Amino acid sequence: MHKLSTRKSLIGFILFGWLLLIVADRVDELRVYQGATIAITTLAIASIILLTGYSGQVSLGHGAFLAFGAYAAALAQTYWQSPFWFTLLAAILISAAFGFVLGFAAGRLSGPYLAGTTLALAVGLPTLANQFSFLGGETGLVYDAGTPPERLGEEFTLYKWFFWISALVVLIAMFLLRNLLNSRFGRTWKSLRANPTAAA
Repeated sequence: MHKLSTRKSLIGFILFGWLLLIVADRVDELRVYQGATIAITTLAIASIILLTGYSGQVSLGHGAFLAFGAYAAALAQTYWQSPFWFTLLAAILISAAFGFVLGFAAGRLSGPYLAGTTLALAVGLPTLANQFSFLGGETGLVYDAGTPPERLGEEFTLYKWFFWISALVVLIAMFLLRNLLNSRFGRTWKSLRANPTAAA
């Protein structure tokens, strides 16, 4: 039953993604750009909902993890001339690694203590990053998502390319998130909010 539900969910996400691509091809450039922005924001909000909404733990450091990923992608591209998809993988892995380290260090914190720890990370990271020249200092680093593949045609604009990338990443993330919440680990996570002692 679980496998059937997962398969149906996957088909639903694929169809929804296909619908988004069709809509993006029919609207003007401004709407496509706004769609890409919405997709990126959705990804950030989903991470907050996962931690705060389902487990009841208050974290204020999500912006820092986005920064870790952004710096990882920009560094891989700037200093190692890595291909686009590799930079995305680097962003995911580096963000996950820092998240694991912080989670291990703050695993026994909750409530205002966890919020304070993550807030300190979010506030302190930009100031710390400004001190290192290889991170671009106060101006930061430039990340180039590249141009659309030629096989997509001359009418396939850069904004559509941005939208395709952001929509694909968000759909994959939401599919994985759904499966996570329906797993045994996800159910334990949700029970943490209602009864932390029993969940432990």
